[in-house]
Amino acid sequence: MHRLKRAVVESYVGAVALGYLLAEGIMSVVSIFTAPLNSWIVRQDYASAVHPNTEFSFRYAWPQAARSIGLLVLFYILLRWLYFTPVETPSTSEPASAGQ
Repeated sequence: MHRLKRAVVESYVGAVALGYLLAEGIMSVVSIFTAPLNSWIVRQDYASAVHPNTEFSFRYAWPQAARSIGLLVLFYILLRWLYFTPVETPSTSEPASAGQ
């Protein structure tokens, strides 16, 4: 795991992946507010005498809320694992001999 962590941090793959996760998390937070509105508009367009239910409900926001929480928690876990703890670098210098 240490080699994987060092490779991901040194090649900036981790930074790009974290940026993508953060962007997706922010877009999901925005979707929390737009999903109920979108559902309400669609139900208004297709309302009929058989299904006259056109009330505005926040229950359509729950899947987006769960998705955004999951993405942001994953972002935080990876951020802590990759960048809050220092990356161990192998020591290449040899100790000097005592006789010289």
